[in-house]
Amino acid sequence: MEGIRSVSEITSYIMELMENDPYLTDVWVYGEVSNCKIRNSHIFFSLKDEEAKLNCVIFGGESKGIRLVEGSVIAARGDVKVYPPHGTYRMICEEVRS
Repeated sequence: MEGIRSVSEITSYIMELMENDPYLTDVWVYGEVSNCKIRNSHIFFSLKDEEAKLNCVIFGGESKGIRLVEGSVIAARGDVKVYPPHGTYRMICEEVRS
């Protein structure tokens, strides 16, 4: 079917756009920590402000000694990437500051 794209094609296209956009790589974002959960030493959380929410993950964060406090305002540095299995985007954080 000409002109009809698969879900995987669209997701791959969006992923390529995001990964090649310097605005979304090695970026600092600040916001309030919410929905903080630890799974297999990875820290999953959201940064939010009055208008939006950004899902985030720190891989191996617990083993690095990183502790996030629900409701605290932090700055996080990392890359915003597509997570194809869920069709969502999230920030892969490398550094956090209170």
